[in-house]
Amino acid sequence: MSEQHDAPGPRDATPAPETPAPEAPAPIPRRSGTRSALRAVVSAALTLVRVLAVVAGLSVVVLGFLRFDDAYDEAVAHRGAPSCGATVTTGCTRQETGRVITMHADENSDSATYELTVSRETAPTITYHVSEGLYHSEEIGGEVQLTLWQGRVVALSHRGHRSDNLSYPWVTSLAVGCLVGAGTVLGVYGALGRRLTGRAVPLLALPVFALLTLPVGAFLLALGWHYAVVLAVAVFGWLLLTTIAVGVSWDDPI
Repeated sequence: MSEQHDAPGPRDATPAPETPAPEAPAPIPRRSGTRSALRAVVSAALTLVRVLAVVAGLSVVVLGFLRFDDAYDEAVAHRGAPSCGATVTTGCTRQETGRVITMHADENSDSATYELTVSRETAPTITYHVSEGLYHSEEIGGEVQLTLWQGRVVALSHRGHRSDNLSYPWVTSLAVGCLVGAGTVLGVYGALGRRLTGRAVPLLALPVFALLTLPVGAFLLALGWHYAVVLAVAVFGWLLLTTIAVGVSWDDPI
C-alpha cells in the first residue's frame, strides 16, 4: 500500500521575505549656531553704541558747564576781582574817568528810570541806567568814575553813590542750556536703551533745559554768590531734572 503525502498547507509554506520600510529622509540641520553668533554680534554692537552715547552725552554736558563758567566771568566775576596795579595785570578791574554829556530821567512811570550818557577818551559814548542817588549827584559836564572789567564798564560811581552795569550773557546762557540739554538727552537714550517707555520723553529735556537756563541763570548770577556755590546749585538742578527725566522714561519689566 503506497503512502500518501499530504500537500503542504498554507501554514507550512515558507514565509516570503519582508520588504524593508523606506528610510525617512535625514533632517536638514538648522543653522542655529550662525544665528546665535549673529545675535551676539548685534547685541555687542548695540551695547557699544549705548556706551558711546553715554560717554558722548556726559562730555557735552561738561562742555555746557564750561560755558557756564564763561557766563559767570562775563556777568559777575568782577565783584571779587582786585584792582589792577603794578603786580596785578590780569583778572583785575581798572578805573577810568568819564564825563557826563547828557542826563535823562523818566519819573512819570510806575518805575522811575535814570540815565547818564558818558563819554570816554578810549571808547565810544554810551548811555547807562543808574540809580536815583547817582543821577542826582551828577551834572552835565561832571566827572564819573568807571570800573572796567575785561574792557567793559561794570560800575559807575560818584560821591559815594554806585550803580552796577550788569550785562547778563543771554547768548552764552542759551548755549549752556542747549549743550546741557542735548548731552542729557543723548546720555539718557544711551543709558536706558530698550527700557525707554516713551522714546519721545527724553527729548522734552532739551527745551526744558534750554528755557530754564535763562531765568534760573539770571537769578543765580544776580545773587552775586561765589562761583563754587553757583556751580554747585546749577549741577544739583541738572541732576534733579535728569533724575526726573530718567524716572519718567524708565520702563521696569518687573
